Amino acid sequence: MKAENNQISKIETTKRLLNYLKKHGITQTDVGLTINMHRTTVNRRLHGQGSFTVDEAEQIHQRFKVPLKLFFP
Repeated sequence: MKAENNQISKIETTKRLLNYLKKHGITQTDVGLTINMHRTTVNRRLHGQGSFTVDEAEQIHQRFKVPLKLFFP
């Protein structure tokens, strides 16, 4: 049950982050350039295949003012 809750939490987290980026006109390319990551890798992370590291989240936060709480369940 706990693993299932973690998966749901991760899905909700990625949806909130995607919605924030779209609402503020921040593209996956913008994010990739900020953290030196290819856009397709950013896309995979934004769709739940992997996670951003704390350092990556901090860089994105500093550049675009994305709230850090959106990166982690």
